Formats: sequence, structure tokens, C-alpha cells
Amino acid sequence: MPDDRKSDLHATNDKFQYCANRTADWAWRYPEQDCVTSKSEAEAAIYDDLREETDGLHANLVQKAIKRATDDIDNCVDRLADGENTSKPHYDTFSIVYDKRAATYYRDKVSLATVNGRVECRYDLPGDPDGTPHGEYLLNDDYSFSTSTVHYDSEADEFYLHAVMKRELDVARPEKAEHSKVLGVDCNVDDHIGVTSTGRFVGNADYLNHQRREFEKRRASLQQTGTRSAHLTFQRIGERFGR
Repeated sequence: MPDDRKSDLHATNDKFQYCANRTADWAWRYPEQDCVTSKSEAEAAIYDDLREETDGLHANLVQKAIKRATDDIDNCVDRLADGENTSKPHYDTFSIVYDKRAATYYRDKVSLATVNGRVECRYDLPGDPDGTPHGEYLLNDDYSFSTSTVHYDSEADEFYLHAVMKRELDVARPEKAEHSKVLGVDCNVDDHIGVTSTGRFVGNADYLNHQRREFEKRRASLQQTGTRSAHLTFQRIGERFGR
């Protein structure tokens, strides 16, 4: 990271965390109301305001901050439904989520959107990458970047890019993907619609119809129960089924 651009990335993080906290403030409504865990609902309500309040922050980073907060609140709803204690998420550490809309990834560097334009950062690679994750994934043309998170070590005054790598595989031959982290998805509902990390095919139209029937049965049971825990569980499974 060029020394004269470090402040730009810190300023970007400040606005990213501001968006995440503003989203959490808006979406967290427990115990008076149901919390909002839908990214699309949150975006429809506060995205435009956040864009105005964080002038210079890339639009995709605003969206990523909203998603971080709604995902975390979704996890909180899970815990509440299980009878665990939790509270509204709060964000005060350095952590920015990027994807290809706000970052350009290369094998030796990355270009990141900041509040003051783009900044290019070169990777600190080992002299001999063979047998390292850098050689196996980063420098391997079979893999491409998916998303990443930028972190900052205040003691060392260094930035770190934690990248998620993916590769395209033939979903018709899942046996070759047994140890793969990321697989392709076939969206034809007349056949299998998804593949797990172990290569197991999941779901077709009949499967989805079965899941819908089971959901309706469970929803009716939860509505009859009427407890706060049942209501939270109802909210949780309803939103997840609708995604």
C-alpha cells in the first residue's frame, strides 16, 4: 500500500462502517417488532440516504455494508429463536468487503475503489510460491477472484487482502469436484439446481415443491404456538425460504 494512500483506505473504511451501523440501527427492531433481515428491503429503504451521507463511497461498497448488517442481524434472529442472548451488531473495526465491481484483481496486485479514487496495492508474495496457498490459488489460472475483505493490522501498520477464489468445474462430472470449495450451479429446475461443496446435487422441481409443503406445515404449527420464540422462528424460516 503506498504510504500516501493509506489515509484514503482508512477514510473508506470509516464510511463503510458508517453504512453498516446505520443499517443495523434501522433494521434492528427487537423486541418491539421483527428485525429486518432482507438486504433488498433495507436497500429500498435507506440506500439512497446512505449514498448521500457517504459522498465518494463506491455504490457497491454501500450495498456490501448493507448486506453485512442484514446478514449479521439474520444470525442474531437465529440466536434469539434458539433462546440465546444477543444484541444489535456494531461495527468499529477495519474490514471492507469488495467484489469485482469495486475492485480489479490481478495476480500480482489489486486495484481498490476508495473515497478518493482507485488505489493499486501490490501483493507481498513469497519468493518460492510452490506449495503455498499463493501458488495453489492466487497464481493458478484455474482460479479466479470472487470476493475479498480488506483488513488492517494497526500494530504492524499493514493491510491484508483475504480473497475468496473460485474455479469453474463441469457439474456433469461432480466426482472430479469432490474436494473443491466452489462449484458451478445449474439453474434448470427440471433437473438439479445446485451443487454442494462435496459435489452432491441438491434439488429439482419436485424437491422444491416438497420443501414448500413442509414449510407450510411448519408455518401453521408455529402460528398456532404463538410464543415469541415461535414467532422469531417463523420469521427466520419464512425469509430463508423466500430467498
